[in-house]
Amino acid sequence: MPGTKMSTKHFIFHLGIVLHHVFVLYYFAAKLGKGKVPVDLEWTHGLEKYWSRFLTIWNFEIQTFHFALCVAQDVLELESNNYLQQVKHYVRKVNNYTFRTFVFPLSLIVTLVFWTIYSIDRELILPKALDAFLPLWLNHALHTNITVAAFTEMLITFHWYPASRRTTVYGIAAITVAYGVCFFSTYYYDGRWLYPIYGVLDWTQRICFSAVIFIAWILMSLFGEYLNSQIWGHEIQKMKAKDLSKQKKHR
Repeated sequence: MPGTKMSTKHFIFHLGIVLHHVFVLYYFAAKLGKGKVPVDLEWTHGLEKYWSRFLTIWNFEIQTFHFALCVAQDVLELESNNYLQQVKHYVRKVNNYTFRTFVFPLSLIVTLVFWTIYSIDRELILPKALDAFLPLWLNHALHTNITVAAFTEMLITFHWYPASRRTTVYGIAAITVAYGVCFFSTYYYDGRWLYPIYGVLDWTQRICFSAVIFIAWILMSLFGEYLNSQIWGHEIQKMKAKDLSKQKKHR
């Protein structure tokens, strides 16, 4: 609504997440630039060259983009200019899409897969030799804080999930294919797996593991939709009534 007062709690939360993410990415990149990557493990030789190809980093950058747009949307709440209100409308649509398709489900996937494998055998996902390079706080920032941020955003912000899930599935499929090309081409050209667990699996297991991640991503998206309906049921009913009213006017 034009002239709506900006929610201070939303702005502080969104800005805080953006600052947190930017600092973590800067710290991570700065450490790589200082040549502090251990070289005693075979798979870490390409870490400095391929750090941006880890799914964790992809997710982290997507979250940073999403919450930066959230900050912009919060600021636009103060504007009554018609053009800026149209801009806010499109920003909100992008935010809704990125949240339901990438931010919420992918963050849960990264957290669950990482900590599950870590608890079974950490050498398959984050060898102990990397502790000097990835301190505990940085590990949690990349693999735990992301889900805390996603759940908090779910609790404080209403996101519209459209009746058709087609665009969500298309988005998940597109990113899955893009990351698959990135991930497997790294092995093809460099001869090393980004994640050690792939080194102990045969090709059938690797394909099945990747397929499970894709299916789990879709399931997490559906879980997000369900959770959103439970938290924001009243808002959803208002949106449906508004859409129904528009349809009646155009008859």
